[in-house]
Amino acid sequence: MNNLVLLLTKETQELKSQYLEKTKNWAINFYNLCIERNNWQEDDWCKYFGIDYTLSKFNQRIFPKGFYNTKNSMILNKMRNEIFSICNLGLEKYLKKEELAAILHYESSIEKLAFRIIKKGLNIKNIKIKNNSIGVNINSEITDGLITVNAWTIIAEGQIQKPHYRYLIK
Repeated sequence: MNNLVLLLTKETQELKSQYLEKTKNWAINFYNLCIERNNWQEDDWCKYFGIDYTLSKFNQRIFPKGFYNTKNSMILNKMRNEIFSICNLGLEKYLKKEELAAILHYESSIEKLAFRIIKKGLNIKNIKIKNNSIGVNINSEITDGLITVNAWTIIAEGQIQKPHYRYLIK
């Protein structure tokens, strides 16, 4: 299995570099978003949650009565804790943390793919891999001469959702 993992790792370096680059770009954008949200006042959070703020007796914009007994209050606390942690790390440490997580995800997905290929009954000594790229996704045809397996990636990402992918195999 180690030889198969090494072969798959060699054949998917393009995927790895694209994935790490996307993760880095996402982490920079997310860090900047956290810095921005770290300075939000209660009225900004009210807009985020789509609720109306109320005015205190000192004419300050505050959460409405009963807010702290809602699901949004729990979400707010979780978000503030995450924002605080990320801001305290600083950009460089946060980027390193996200890069390490991306590398571990990549290595784990290669091992899972190797295990799934072995389960298909391919002769590991005769394996040949042919890769095709379609944008950021990779389609791989893996064969031992007798059995052919197709594996492809699905990559998902968004402003809040960090890039991640998985291999599908048929």
